[in-house]
Amino acid sequence: MKFFLNCLTSLGFLSFLLLATPGHAQGVSAFPQRVELSPENRIATVTLFNRGTERSTYRISFINYRQGHDGKMEAIDTPPEGEGFADGMIRFSPRQVILPPGEPQTVRLMLRTPPDLADGEYRSHLMLQSIPPSQPIEDDPDPEELSVSLNIVYGFSIPIFVQVGELSIAGRIEPAGFDAQGQPIIRIYNEGSRHLRADLVVLSRTSEVTRINGLAVYLSTGYLDFPIDLSSLAPELKNTPLTLELRMLDDGPVLSQTQISVP
Repeated sequence: MKFFLNCLTSLGFLSFLLLATPGHAQGVSAFPQRVELSPENRIATVTLFNRGTERSTYRISFINYRQGHDGKMEAIDTPPEGEGFADGMIRFSPRQVILPPGEPQTVRLMLRTPPDLADGEYRSHLMLQSIPPSQPIEDDPDPEELSVSLNIVYGFSIPIFVQVGELSIAGRIEPAGFDAQGQPIIRIYNEGSRHLRADLVVLSRTSEVTRINGLAVYLSTGYLDFPIDLSSLAPELKNTPLTLELRMLDDGPVLSQTQISVP
């Protein structure tokens, strides 16, 4: 008897905080990295591009995630408190794409909101899953032989937001201890009425030490605990105050500021 095992590997856009780069999987990239729709902006497109050398096929669908306080994404069926799903309001096409090498493909999105939709932010993720090529059937297989066919299905997802009404962006940061490697953990609070996407910048008295761009804290998450790798911190900066700033993207306004000291 022959058994076939199919394994699904789902790569979130990152992710939690790789919203700073376009989604990608197995040589296929997508842009933009996130989509925001509203009653005033009902139509959007996502462009897929095959950077590989072989033709690939992707199936497109919606999936819903909850973001944990550590940034990990978990698939869910029920909307988390304070945030609704967007998939029921969005139509998209096509639902399957074939991507020849070096050629783009556009996925079209259109928002249709019910008339009584409450103000707030709604979120779902557009999931793109690769369809593996068909496996040839072995001639005259041995009925007593046990074999396993392993098909890896790669994928990635893009967050899609529907924003209704006047929504605010606000965030706050504070130290939250150290991780097992002795690196500082910063707690990032989302105190607005929509998702927070911002940059975290570490400064000494004279210069920028490091930065992490495009951190995302979803509305229902509340806060995110993010470890900062300062293992290569210059010796003269240890045990001295370092300033952390939570900034709007692209060196925008400072939302919050705090200080840490690394022993």
